[in-house]
Amino acid sequence: MKKSKLLTVILTTAIAMSALSACNAGNPNSKSTKNSSATSKIISYDVGYNEIITIDRNTKIDEKFLSNLSQLDKITSLKLKNLDFEKLITVLKNSPKNINHIGVYGTSLTKDSIDKMVLSLPKTITSLSLSGNNIGTEELTTLVRGLKNHKITSLDINNNIKSDGAKQIVEGMIHLTSLSISGTSIGNQGMEYLAIAPNLTKLSIENNEISDDGIIAFSKKTHSKLTSLSLRGNKIGSKGRKAIVEHMSEHLTSLDLSWNHHIYDNPIDIDGIKDIARLTKLESLTFKGNYLTTDKIKIISDMKNLTSLDISWNDKNLTSDAIKAITSMHQLKSLDLSRNGITNNDAKDIAQLTNLTSLSLSENYNIQDNTMASVLEKLPNLTKLNLSMVDNIGDLSAKSISKLTKLSSLSIPFNKITDSGASQISTMTNLSALDLSFNKITDVGAQKIVRSLKNLTSCDLMNNKIKNTNAFPNSICKFEMEYFKR
Repeated sequence: MKKSKLLTVILTTAIAMSALSACNAGNPNSKSTKNSSATSKIISYDVGYNEIITIDRNTKIDEKFLSNLSQLDKITSLKLKNLDFEKLITVLKNSPKNINHIGVYGTSLTKDSIDKMVLSLPKTITSLSLSGNNIGTEELTTLVRGLKNHKITSLDINNNIKSDGAKQIVEGMIHLTSLSISGTSIGNQGMEYLAIAPNLTKLSIENNEISDDGIIAFSKKTHSKLTSLSLRGNKIGSKGRKAIVEHMSEHLTSLDLSWNHHIYDNPIDIDGIKDIARLTKLESLTFKGNYLTTDKIKIISDMKNLTSLDISWNDKNLTSDAIKAITSMHQLKSLDLSRNGITNNDAKDIAQLTNLTSLSLSENYNIQDNTMASVLEKLPNLTKLNLSMVDNIGDLSAKSISKLTKLSSLSIPFNKITDSGASQISTMTNLSALDLSFNKITDVGAQKIVRSLKNLTSCDLMNNKIKNTNAFPNSICKFEMEYFKR
């Protein structure tokens, strides 16, 4: 089945009412609809293709809103940000009937409020995100007990979870296939508990003070068939890496070992890289913030199944030989070489990777505008491009970027784009995410962006040369930092 287009709608005050009213009226393809109060206008939406709605503290939640919300049967995901508890419960009770994912962010949940929240959850949900809600041990106990009547297969609960919390999750939520408890402190003991989770295929335990002992215990005991594992920001060394290779190589296709050596271990050596290269089924490798020399990168370049590679923030600038090794990986579709001292010649070599759909070269200050312009002309399949803080990207590159007809996400803050470049970019009607902050765009360029790019769901034009930001009252674009809005 062809996957429907993903478009996030930020429902705020009158804009929310306009979108829902249009949907109710049977006109999902409308591009501009006046609200009955004439206070706002839809800039861009297409309810017919939406899968996600985001509701925040500014959303006007009244009876009409709730009535219309409950009828949006094409919405499958609901994100609730920074709502007070009563509003949260009200929205949950009026959720669209086909909701399968709910995310609750920035609401302080107590033991009692979790009880009420669980009772209000639709029976259809299989995925739950509860990051940033100050959930501790008692609150987690209440949550797990309350969710027994729900078949939750995916849980994101990046809060104050300890090792016993990991045990509660595993024992009480037996249907889990995807679990993220990053940024907590489950430690090595928590990893032993997670090892008995029978159905896990995706596990993210970033920044959890896990060492080799924890990953060894997990890898030896686990009965799951993990395909994706993220251990970013832990204390994994050579013994832990060997354990991953020896016990998880059969199914693992995605691995993230970023930021694991700075304090706790010596830089990964050749043998360590050779161990990782034995994971022959890996399709995605994220190795951000490690000390990768040319000989190590050459070993990685021989991993023929890799289609996604992130070796950004290397501790040492990549040599031209290292770049040549990377550009021999013609199967790559996603590449992140941010902050690696990439030169003009290196960038020209990267142009050989014509299968790339995602490219990030942020914070590589040596790349010049004319070079980047010529490189981008040779990468027609890009859907996502990040050139933030390259510093030299200007209107020549913007012209080449405008010809990337498949591009949906573009990030070029902290560069030298002027109104001329903004005019070029304004022709890219497929863009859904755009960041042009900290450039040299005036009101003229901003107006072209706002008027032309109707499919944007995220837009940042902060810190340019735009003087009359009040000229765009209904735009999704940000023009100034929230801190300064008084």
